[in-house]
Amino acid sequence: MAWIKDCPENSTGQVPAVETVSDGSSADSGCAMTEADATFVWAWIVAIFCVGGMLGGCSVGLLSDKLGRKGALLMNNVLVLIASICMVVAKYANSYHILILGRFVIGVNSGINAGISPMYLSEISPVALRGAVGYSLLDLHIVLCCTASRKI
Repeated sequence: MAWIKDCPENSTGQVPAVETVSDGSSADSGCAMTEADATFVWAWIVAIFCVGGMLGGCSVGLLSDKLGRKGALLMNNVLVLIASICMVVAKYANSYHILILGRFVIGVNSGINAGISPMYLSEISPVALRGAVGYSLLDLHIVLCCTASRKI
């Protein structure tokens, strides 16, 4: 979080701690952002993914009609590339604004992927397996990933 707060690092590579004065304010530690501001920025960085996911989920019908299922999935790969570049550049540019943009774009990608991939899998699967392959595998994948993430 030091690069978001623009804090200088000392010779050991550690960020100096924010010192609290008796009146509750922070002493000048060389940081451009207070702890409360940094927390607010991190809240935006985390929440913007969900906003992008909602926008991507709402655009699934339009994209699948205009580009087709396969075309929309291929276009979705471009969004992953843009988001990845934004997030890498954000680190080296010391810009949380670019990180927020990258998280938003990857959220849009996730929303689109969550809607279009089950449709595409249902279309290409054999008729006898259409329900099981499309949405059931997506649900199983979500449950398994949530369970695995709790174990880590």
